[in-house]
Amino acid sequence: MEKEKFVGGNVAIIGRANAGKSTLINYLVGTKLSIVTRKAQTTRENMLGMYQDENSQIIFVDTPGVHKVETALSAKMMQEVNSVINDVDVVLVMVDGEKGITPHDFDIYDKYSKHQETLLVVNKMDTADKEIVVEGIKEFAEKYPNVEIFPISARKGKEVTRLVEKIKTLLPLTEKIYEDDFLTDKSTKFMCEERIREKILENYHKEIPHGVYVKIREFNYKKKKNLYEIYADVICEKATHKGILIGKGGESLKRISTKSRLDIEEFLEAKVFLTLYIVVKEGWRENSKLMSQMIED
Repeated sequence: MEKEKFVGGNVAIIGRANAGKSTLINYLVGTKLSIVTRKAQTTRENMLGMYQDENSQIIFVDTPGVHKVETALSAKMMQEVNSVINDVDVVLVMVDGEKGITPHDFDIYDKYSKHQETLLVVNKMDTADKEIVVEGIKEFAEKYPNVEIFPISARKGKEVTRLVEKIKTLLPLTEKIYEDDFLTDKSTKFMCEERIREKILENYHKEIPHGVYVKIREFNYKKKKNLYEIYADVICEKATHKGILIGKGGESLKRISTKSRLDIEEFLEAKVFLTLYIVVKEGWRENSKLMSQMIED
Protein backbone atom coordinates (compact mmCIF):
# COMPACT_ATOMS: atom_id res chain seq x y z
CA MET A 1 0.00 0.00 0.00
CA GLU A 2 1.39 3.36 -1.01
CA LYS A 3 2.13 5.67 1.89
CA GLU A 4 0.18 8.91 2.19
CA LYS A 5 2.01 11.95 0.86
CA PHE A 6 2.42 15.17 2.83
CA VAL A 7 3.63 18.62 1.97
CA GLY A 8 6.88 18.81 3.88
CA GLY A 9 10.22 20.55 4.18
CA ASN A 10 12.43 22.87 6.17
CA VAL A 11 11.98 26.62 6.49
CA ALA A 12 14.57 28.93 8.08
CA ILE A 13 13.48 32.19 9.72
CA ILE A 14 16.33 34.69 9.43
CA GLY A 15 16.58 38.36 10.34
CA ARG A 16 17.86 41.01 12.70
CA ALA A 17 17.62 40.61 16.46
CA ASN A 18 14.14 41.26 17.87
CA ALA A 19 12.40 41.01 14.50
CA GLY A 20 10.01 38.46 16.04
CA LYS A 21 11.39 35.18 14.71
CA SER A 22 10.86 33.32 17.98
CA THR A 23 7.38 34.78 18.40
CA LEU A 24 6.43 33.47 14.97
CA ILE A 25 7.73 29.95 15.59
CA ASN A 26 5.92 29.79 18.94
CA TYR A 27 2.69 30.84 17.24
CA LEU A 28 3.10 28.27 14.46
CA VAL A 29 3.87 25.42 16.83
CA GLY A 30 1.13 26.44 19.24
CA THR A 31 3.26 26.46 22.36
CA LYS A 32 6.27 28.24 23.85
CA LEU A 33 9.42 26.69 22.40
CA SER A 34 11.75 29.66 21.98
CA ILE A 35 12.16 32.18 24.77
CA VAL A 36 11.13 35.72 23.85
CA THR A 37 12.40 38.98 25.34
CA ARG A 38 12.95 42.51 24.08
CA LYS A 39 16.71 42.16 24.45
CA ALA A 40 18.95 41.59 21.45
CA GLN A 41 20.60 38.19 20.99
CA THR A 42 18.02 36.34 23.08
CA THR A 43 18.21 33.33 20.73
CA ARG A 44 21.70 31.81 20.76
CA GLU A 45 21.33 28.65 18.71
CA ASN A 46 19.07 27.16 16.07
CA MET A 47 15.89 25.49 17.26
CA LEU A 48 13.49 23.35 15.23
CA GLY A 49 9.73 23.56 15.67
CA MET A 50 7.16 21.57 13.69
CA TYR A 51 3.98 22.99 12.24
CA GLN A 52 1.55 20.34 11.08
CA ASP A 53 -2.01 19.98 9.87
CA GLU A 54 -3.94 17.24 8.10
CA ASN A 55 -1.77 17.37 4.95
CA SER A 56 1.54 18.97 5.90
CA GLN A 57 4.56 18.74 8.18
CA ILE A 58 6.77 21.83 8.05
CA ILE A 59 9.91 22.17 10.15
CA PHE A 60 10.61 25.82 10.97
CA VAL A 61 14.13 26.73 12.13
CA ASP A 62 14.39 29.61 14.59
CA THR A 63 17.85 31.23 14.24
CA PRO A 64 19.85 33.81 16.19
CA GLY A 65 19.54 37.41 15.06
CA VAL A 66 21.98 38.40 12.32
CA HIS A 67 24.52 40.78 13.84
CA LYS A 68 28.12 41.96 13.75
CA VAL A 69 30.55 39.44 15.25
CA GLU A 70 32.23 40.88 18.35
CA THR A 71 32.89 37.90 20.65
CA ALA A 72 33.48 34.17 20.37
CA LEU A 73 29.87 33.70 21.44
CA SER A 74 28.52 35.98 18.72
CA ALA A 75 30.75 34.18 16.18
CA LYS A 76 29.20 30.88 17.24
CA MET A 77 25.72 32.38 16.91
CA MET A 78 26.44 33.51 13.36
CA GLN A 79 27.82 30.05 12.56
CA GLU A 80 24.44 28.71 13.64
CA VAL A 81 22.68 30.99 11.15
CA ASN A 82 25.06 30.22 8.30
CA SER A 83 25.02 26.46 8.94
CA VAL A 84 21.31 26.09 8.29
CA ILE A 85 21.01 27.95 5.02
CA ASN A 86 21.95 25.06 2.70
CA ASP A 87 19.70 22.56 4.49
CA VAL A 88 16.34 24.29 4.02
CA ASP A 89 13.84 24.54 1.20
CA VAL A 90 12.57 28.05 1.95
CA VAL A 91 14.02 31.10 3.70
CA LEU A 92 11.87 33.67 5.45
CA VAL A 93 13.75 36.95 5.83
CA MET A 94 11.93 38.71 8.65
CA VAL A 95 12.10 42.44 9.27
CA ASP A 96 10.85 44.48 12.22
CA GLY A 97 7.99 46.62 10.96
CA GLU A 98 8.20 48.86 14.03
CA LYS A 99 11.72 49.90 13.06
CA GLY A 100 11.03 49.95 9.33
CA ILE A 101 13.01 48.23 6.59
CA THR A 102 16.66 49.17 7.09
CA PRO A 103 19.83 48.88 4.98
CA HIS A 104 20.80 45.96 7.23
CA ASP A 105 17.63 44.13 6.12
CA PHE A 106 18.64 44.64 2.47
CA ASP A 107 22.08 43.20 3.29
CA ILE A 108 20.53 40.16 4.99
CA TYR A 109 18.23 39.53 2.04
CA ASP A 110 21.16 39.82 -0.38
CA LYS A 111 23.18 37.30 1.59
CA TYR A 112 20.55 34.68 2.39
CA SER A 113 18.37 34.66 -0.74
CA LYS A 114 20.92 33.22 -3.18
CA HIS A 115 19.87 29.58 -3.52
CA GLN A 116 16.51 28.91 -1.87
CA GLU A 117 13.01 30.23 -2.37
CA THR A 118 12.93 33.39 -0.26
CA LEU A 119 9.99 35.39 1.12
CA LEU A 120 10.16 38.75 2.87
CA VAL A 121 8.09 38.83 6.06
CA VAL A 122 7.34 42.24 7.60
CA ASN A 123 6.42 41.60 11.22
CA LYS A 124 4.79 43.70 13.98
CA MET A 125 2.26 45.25 11.63
CA ASP A 126 -0.14 45.61 14.59
CA THR A 127 2.16 48.28 16.09
CA ALA A 128 4.14 49.57 13.08
CA ASP A 129 3.71 52.96 11.41
CA LYS A 130 1.95 51.84 8.24
CA GLU A 131 3.16 54.75 6.09
CA ILE A 132 6.81 54.08 6.95
CA VAL A 133 6.37 50.36 6.26
CA VAL A 134 4.69 51.00 2.92
CA GLU A 135 7.58 53.21 1.82
CA GLY A 136 10.06 50.52 2.83
CA ILE A 137 8.12 47.85 0.97
CA LYS A 138 8.04 50.00 -2.17
CA GLU A 139 11.81 50.48 -1.99
CA PHE A 140 12.33 46.76 -1.46
CA ALA A 141 10.05 45.82 -4.35
CA GLU A 142 11.90 48.22 -6.66
CA LYS A 143 15.21 46.56 -5.91
CA TYR A 144 13.80 43.01 -5.94
CA PRO A 145 10.88 43.03 -8.43
CA ASN A 146 10.16 39.32 -7.98
CA VAL A 147 10.10 39.29 -4.18
CA GLU A 148 6.87 38.25 -2.44
CA ILE A 149 6.21 40.29 0.68
CA PHE A 150 4.00 39.23 3.60
CA PRO A 151 3.08 41.85 6.23
CA ILE A 152 2.06 39.97 9.40
CA SER A 153 1.69 40.20 13.16
CA ALA A 154 3.29 37.09 14.67
CA ARG A 155 2.15 38.14 18.14
CA LYS A 156 -1.51 38.26 17.12
CA GLY A 157 -1.34 35.70 14.31
CA LYS A 158 -2.61 38.15 11.70
CA GLU A 159 -1.97 37.03 8.10
CA VAL A 160 0.16 34.10 9.32
CA THR A 161 -2.20 31.59 7.69
CA ARG A 162 -1.70 33.27 4.32
CA LEU A 163 2.06 33.03 4.80
CA VAL A 164 1.86 29.32 5.68
CA GLU A 165 -0.32 28.59 2.65
CA LYS A 166 2.27 30.27 0.41
CA ILE A 167 5.08 28.25 2.01
CA LYS A 168 3.19 25.03 1.26
CA THR A 169 3.22 25.85 -2.46
CA LEU A 170 7.04 26.00 -2.34
CA LEU A 171 7.57 22.64 -0.63
CA PRO A 172 7.66 19.15 -2.14
CA LEU A 173 5.36 16.22 -1.48
CA THR A 174 6.98 13.70 0.82
CA GLU A 175 6.20 10.79 3.10
CA LYS A 176 5.44 11.59 6.70
CA ILE A 177 8.79 11.90 8.47
CA TYR A 178 7.96 12.85 12.06
CA GLU A 179 5.56 11.43 14.62
CA ASP A 180 2.54 13.61 15.32
CA ASP A 181 3.78 14.48 18.81
CA PHE A 182 7.16 15.78 17.61
CA LEU A 183 7.63 19.45 18.52
CA THR A 184 11.33 20.25 18.60
CA ASP A 185 14.83 18.82 18.44
CA LYS A 186 15.79 20.32 21.79
CA SER A 187 15.88 18.35 25.04
CA THR A 188 13.67 19.01 28.05
CA LYS A 189 16.77 20.08 29.98
CA PHE A 190 17.65 22.65 27.33
CA MET A 191 14.10 24.04 27.42
CA CYS A 192 14.37 24.46 31.19
CA GLU A 193 17.78 26.12 30.92
CA GLU A 194 16.36 28.59 28.43
CA ARG A 195 13.47 29.46 30.73
CA ILE A 196 15.91 30.32 33.49
CA ARG A 197 17.97 32.47 31.10
CA GLU A 198 14.81 34.20 29.93
CA LYS A 199 14.07 35.35 33.47
CA ILE A 200 17.59 36.75 33.78
CA LEU A 201 17.23 38.60 30.48
CA GLU A 202 13.93 40.10 31.65
CA ASN A 203 15.09 41.15 35.10
CA TYR A 204 18.64 42.47 34.65
CA HIS A 205 20.08 45.19 32.47
CA LYS A 206 23.12 46.05 30.37
CA GLU A 207 25.81 43.39 29.92
CA ILE A 208 24.87 40.97 32.67
CA PRO A 209 22.15 39.02 30.78
CA HIS A 210 24.32 38.61 27.67
CA GLY A 211 27.24 37.40 29.79
CA VAL A 212 25.18 34.63 31.40
CA TYR A 213 25.04 30.96 30.44
CA VAL A 214 22.74 28.47 32.19
CA LYS A 215 23.72 24.82 32.57
CA ILE A 216 21.68 22.24 34.48
CA ARG A 217 23.99 19.99 36.51
CA GLU A 218 21.30 17.65 37.92
CA PHE A 219 17.85 16.88 36.55
CA ASN A 220 16.02 14.25 38.62
CA TYR A 221 12.40 13.17 38.34
CA LYS A 222 10.57 11.52 41.24
CA LYS A 223 7.62 9.82 39.59
CA LYS A 224 5.64 9.04 42.76
CA LYS A 225 5.65 12.73 43.75
CA ASN A 226 5.50 14.06 40.17
CA LEU A 227 8.43 16.23 41.24
CA TYR A 228 11.55 17.41 39.40
CA GLU A 229 14.68 18.27 41.37
CA ILE A 230 16.74 20.66 39.26
CA TYR A 231 20.15 22.06 40.17
CA ALA A 232 21.53 24.59 37.70
CA ASP A 233 24.63 26.75 37.33
CA VAL A 234 24.16 30.35 36.25
CA ILE A 235 27.57 31.12 34.76
CA CYS A 236 28.60 34.78 34.58
CA GLU A 237 31.72 36.59 33.36
CA LYS A 238 32.77 38.69 36.35
CA ALA A 239 32.77 38.55 40.15
CA THR A 240 30.92 41.88 40.20
CA HIS A 241 28.17 40.30 38.08
CA LYS A 242 27.85 37.52 40.66
CA GLY A 243 27.06 40.05 43.37
CA ILE A 244 24.42 41.74 41.23
CA LEU A 245 22.80 38.43 40.28
CA ILE A 246 22.57 37.40 43.94
CA GLY A 247 21.45 40.82 45.18
CA LYS A 248 21.21 42.19 48.69
CA GLY A 249 20.46 39.37 51.07
CA GLY A 250 20.04 37.05 48.08
CA GLU A 251 16.78 38.76 47.08
CA SER A 252 17.55 39.01 43.35
CA LEU A 253 18.48 35.34 43.09
CA LYS A 254 15.35 34.33 45.03
CA ARG A 255 13.19 36.35 42.65
CA ILE A 256 14.74 34.78 39.56
CA SER A 257 14.51 31.31 41.10
CA THR A 258 10.81 31.74 41.89
CA LYS A 259 9.91 33.07 38.43
CA SER A 260 11.93 30.33 36.75
CA ARG A 261 10.41 27.61 38.91
CA LEU A 262 6.85 28.70 38.15
CA ASP A 263 7.54 28.79 34.40
CA ILE A 264 9.25 25.38 34.44
CA GLU A 265 6.40 23.88 36.49
CA GLU A 266 3.92 25.02 33.86
CA PHE A 267 6.13 23.60 31.10
CA LEU A 268 6.74 20.22 32.79
CA GLU A 269 3.24 19.99 34.32
CA ALA A 270 4.83 18.93 37.59
CA LYS A 271 6.13 20.38 40.85
CA VAL A 272 9.70 21.62 40.69
CA PHE A 273 12.39 22.04 43.32
CA LEU A 274 14.89 24.44 41.74
CA THR A 275 18.28 25.46 43.10
CA LEU A 276 20.48 27.97 41.25
CA TYR A 277 24.21 28.44 41.81
CA ILE A 278 26.07 31.52 40.55
CA VAL A 279 29.43 30.53 39.04
CA VAL A 280 32.07 32.94 37.71
CA LYS A 281 34.06 32.01 34.60
CA GLU A 282 36.00 35.10 33.62
CA GLY A 283 35.50 36.22 30.04
CA TRP A 284 33.81 33.02 28.88
CA ARG A 285 32.15 34.76 25.92
CA GLU A 286 35.60 35.59 24.50
CA ASN A 287 37.06 32.11 25.00
CA SER A 288 36.03 29.54 22.37
CA LYS A 289 37.73 26.65 24.19
CA LEU A 290 36.08 27.45 27.53
CA MET A 291 32.74 27.93 25.83
CA SER A 292 32.99 24.52 24.18
CA GLN A 293 33.81 22.91 27.52
CA MET A 294 30.78 24.54 29.13
CA ILE A 295 28.48 23.27 26.40
CA GLU A 296 29.88 19.72 26.49
CA ASP A 297 30.00 19.33 30.31
